[in-house]
Amino acid sequence: RLEAREALDVAAEMFRLAEPFSDGHPGPRLGLARCHEAAFRFEEAYQVYLDLLESHAHQSDVHVGLARLEARLRLFESAEGRSERRIELTE
Repeated sequence: RLEAREALDVAAEMFRLAEPFSDGHPGPRLGLARCHEAAFRFEEAYQVYLDLLESHAHQSDVHVGLARLEARLRLFESAEGRSERRIELTE
């Protein structure tokens, strides 16, 4: 378990370091949110997704990630709304 937690911490740090080179793409921040999720740091993951929504609301990947987290936290109505928003963005 300790090795897995350390690996997640290293991965999170790598995503933080990659962010300045992302040219505005949400990929590194999405990776960071997923690291937080995998480490059961759901509040931190949720905050990363909310921050991403402010700057990348037009990107379906952000809505998908947040909807998955909300479903995992049993926030089904919110997750369903985000899934519908993702569908609107891809049409």
